[in-house]
Amino acid sequence: MKKRAGSALLAILLAGNIGAFTCLSSKAPTSPLGSSVAHRRPVQQENPARAVFKKVVPSLLTIIALDQNNQPLEQGFGFYIKPHLLTTNLHLVRKAKSLRIADATTHKTQTVRGIQALSVEQDLAVLQTEEAGTPLPLATTPFETGDTIYALSHALDTETTLSSGIVSGLRKFGKTSMVQITIPVSPGSSGGPVVNVRGEVIGIFTSYLVEGQNLNFAVDGRDLAKLIASQAGKSAQPLSVLNTLAPSSMDEHISVLRTLRVTAPEIHWGHTPDRTQHSLNWHLSIKNDGDRAVKNVDLLILIFDRQTKDMIHYVRKKLPITIPAKLAKRTPVDAGVLDFDTDEADSKWTYEYRILGFEYAPDQEP
Repeated sequence: MKKRAGSALLAILLAGNIGAFTCLSSKAPTSPLGSSVAHRRPVQQENPARAVFKKVVPSLLTIIALDQNNQPLEQGFGFYIKPHLLTTNLHLVRKAKSLRIADATTHKTQTVRGIQALSVEQDLAVLQTEEAGTPLPLATTPFETGDTIYALSHALDTETTLSSGIVSGLRKFGKTSMVQITIPVSPGSSGGPVVNVRGEVIGIFTSYLVEGQNLNFAVDGRDLAKLIASQAGKSAQPLSVLNTLAPSSMDEHISVLRTLRVTAPEIHWGHTPDRTQHSLNWHLSIKNDGDRAVKNVDLLILIFDRQTKDMIHYVRKKLPITIPAKLAKRTPVDAGVLDFDTDEADSKWTYEYRILGFEYAPDQEP
């Protein structure tokens, strides 16, 4: 695929380079210094993704929730947020009778002293540990849709890998803020940190898979900061407190998104009428399997290179349509004018369609 050197496309490519890779253990090369400033070689900049990996991985822990027979129930990640505090998803540990945690790199085991804080609605648990670890900083600057993000995964006993993607939106489920991301949440990765390009935590991986589309979420890191602050100075509680928790309303909110899906997409590409620029658009159907009419569907389309699997572009549109219950609505989606070649959009690209949100139609609101 031929690309022009437009700054807009370059920004999209940098923001959307999705792909998992295992970070090499060798150090990045440094430039030797000469005898004078005039003879110094330029210092080679370290790959940003590798720099993030090296910063995050020392704070990472694997967590295994065990039942009364010491058998595994769940497995995922946690990470240090203070020297003796680590955080993870509550759903990962809430049924545990005991926990087994270990350094994700050295596999050295660690002892949990108790529960420092927890939130059912935010799906967060903060655990107090015997030994100190290296904490990750929480992001202090706001994040925006399109920001580059990174996350680590450790699924199915593989080596720890780093994946990159973008923030695709911020969702509100009741009182819970969730960061919607393009990085897939693989089994065994729940509880891990989602970080910005500086290695600062913007969210905590959680996992929801909706039929026909991957809806990948992270708990907003700002909710974690509030939870920690609210429990400052309080004593840790025993693990048995997990057995007294009420069910979360999160699943109810997430289930609403299961009622919508994209079907029968048709892709059209070509040029603007003056043939000076490229164009790309779709005709597709939004199927509403729910019991209530919906409107203003928030749609995200991700475009990937078929060979490299890298994301090369994304389109996000709020569709001003109303879809009755149990029916579908056909609608056009226009990507607008593009500064790269779309002539082989069908053979060289693949597409993912994700419903990010919607509103209930007025006549169906309770």
